[in-house]
Amino acid sequence: MTIISALFFSVLAGILNGSFATPTKHMQINPVKMWLNFAFWGFIIIPFLTFLIVDPAFFGLLLQVPTMAIVIPLIAGLIWGIGMVCLSVALKHIGIGVAFVINIGIGTAGGTLIPLIFFPQQQLSTGFVSLVIVAVVFLLVGVLLAGLAAQQREKETLTNTTNKATKVALFAILITIFAGISSALQGASYAYALSAYATLTNEVNSPFILAILPWFFVFVGGFIPYVIYFAMLNAKTQRQTQAVSTQKMTLKDQLLIIAMAVMFFESTVCYAKASQILGALGPIIAWPLFMTFIILMSNFWGLKHGEWRNASRAAGIKIISAIILLIVAVITLVGASLFR
Repeated sequence: MTIISALFFSVLAGILNGSFATPTKHMQINPVKMWLNFAFWGFIIIPFLTFLIVDPAFFGLLLQVPTMAIVIPLIAGLIWGIGMVCLSVALKHIGIGVAFVINIGIGTAGGTLIPLIFFPQQQLSTGFVSLVIVAVVFLLVGVLLAGLAAQQREKETLTNTTNKATKVALFAILITIFAGISSALQGASYAYALSAYATLTNEVNSPFILAILPWFFVFVGGFIPYVIYFAMLNAKTQRQTQAVSTQKMTLKDQLLIIAMAVMFFESTVCYAKASQILGALGPIIAWPLFMTFIILMSNFWGLKHGEWRNASRAAGIKIISAIILLIVAVITLVGASLFR
């Protein structure tokens, strides 16, 4: 029952996170303005409301958190925020297919292996470690295939490819790799913070607040570079285009942005619940499940919106093979828990 519950929350987390950007297809507002508003809702408002609902004494708890358990998630959040900015830039040049699989793939592998290597909480059996490594290999091969499929699809839809475009694409891939590393650090900092908060168990009204507390510092850290970038970009856009500066945000736009923010942050809350259920093995088992289902869900929406409609049979086979490998990786990770 424990494994099933953890699996449920991990899958739900992936579904929410993999779907949070879907409402953008139903908005007419300028994208820069949209993401700037999203930054406040997704990184600050919804997280604060969630923390206060879980534990009204949340702000008093912050005063008792060990210094390093604040600093490390905060720095990881800053790096993750920069990574998210890099990802937003890369999306324009290499598309969501390539960018997403590289980012999530590296984040999954790193977020799984870093806690396993650097923050071991208990003696783990050889069988468990071996299966986790095998699952990560499956995951990386699946990510590689998905990346090749997406790259092939992008190439097939382009009519002209210049040297400049190739260099821009290479740069976009490099900054996407950085985004993936930042996601891995985000996951690793969460694992570290959880172990550091163990001494606060008797100080809280709800033990679950400790499971989501690391996200407070991660999201505050991530908000800083993210909002600075989009605020600067928004100001630049308004100077260049008078029409944008007078564009009004409708109630529908605002509600969709709030819905995006809820899915974006509450996905981490669901992951935290899965991690809490699994204890020390949460970051090792729940994190890759979370990341994997983000990929699966985002590909589902991509298929639904016709992103693969004109792709060749070869590209289709690659993406299907990638999804199968990701599912095998998930099954392997769940099986690994039986050997812990």
